[in-house]
Amino acid sequence: MKKANAPSKIKWVFIILLILIILAAAGYGAYYFYFTPSNQGQLMEGILGLVYTNYVQILISVAALIIMCFIAGAILSHHKEEKRILRFLTVLICLVPAFLVVFFLLKDPLMDIASIQNPRTVLLSNVVLEQEKGQYDVSGTDQNGHLQTYRLNKTSWQKLDDTWGEDSEDVFAQVEIFPRTQIVCSIKVEKGLPQSLINKLSMNDRLSDSWQDMQLQIDNQVYVLNDPLSSLTQSGWTIQQSEFEAKKHENLDAGKSIELDLENKNGMQMHITVTNTTDQTIETSQASITQIVVHRMNSGMHMMLAQKIVLGWSQQDTVEELYGKPTSSEENQLQYQEENKTLNLVFSDQGILDQIHMSVK
Repeated sequence: MKKANAPSKIKWVFIILLILIILAAAGYGAYYFYFTPSNQGQLMEGILGLVYTNYVQILISVAALIIMCFIAGAILSHHKEEKRILRFLTVLICLVPAFLVVFFLLKDPLMDIASIQNPRTVLLSNVVLEQEKGQYDVSGTDQNGHLQTYRLNKTSWQKLDDTWGEDSEDVFAQVEIFPRTQIVCSIKVEKGLPQSLINKLSMNDRLSDSWQDMQLQIDNQVYVLNDPLSSLTQSGWTIQQSEFEAKKHENLDAGKSIELDLENKNGMQMHITVTNTTDQTIETSQASITQIVVHRMNSGMHMMLAQKIVLGWSQQDTVEELYGKPTSSEENQLQYQEENKTLNLVFSDQGILDQIHMSVK
């Protein structure tokens, strides 16, 4: 009996040694990837970044598969007399949990492999470079108005820092990322973005091609001067005033105007003037919007004028190219005027559209 068990014991000793070798290799790999100074900050982008940031998940997945395979093998070797269907079900019960572990731990990086040739492009405005404890980050406001932060390799970060340094106001970045894991594939930073790229990412075509139509698109909704105030409030804009003020300004006398501050559910704000253009007292909600003023803030790409001129993103040169010569201009300002319509655009020192003033008389 002892002789019969000898091969079995040798087999299990071999298995244990194999597991120890695998764990030793994994431990060395963890040390190499995570603790070797030469690698810290250098493995955060592309395929290597995908492996680096998911190393623990990969290790757990491989360990789960190996362990469950050994368990299944042990069950098969000790129950050779059982019916085939029972043995099959036993092995299936062992392997299914292992594959589920692999699926839930690695589904994002595995799905991102399909995006290697077609990563997602994210635009960032007001790019800021940050370094802390061996981590190298780039952050900025994306086209949806949300603050995004991405991890870079030390080499990429240093190159950007050498180029821009502290001069990062109105610097823009095109960041290509794996959509599921948010790993950076490539990054390009520059002053301003080509209008062709803005047009590509702003797909709504309902906006006019002429500034004279006095349209402003916000969150895919187009607003037009001379529309009633209710066109804004029914679209989710809230008037920022006290109950007393609301009651006081419930009605508006003929020819009178009132200035109001509004905010929508995404935190975007606008300052407007509404005017009673009729010859009798009406509800303020039915008064006409005769002026809109909006500032950049963190509006993303959600505020735009005719021909997709985007607040906070489009450049002064692009505006002049698309709208033509302004009626008048000052430093960092362009004014377009036609009959009773006025469009006044204010730009930052870097030439990026910073404020929009639209009015009709």
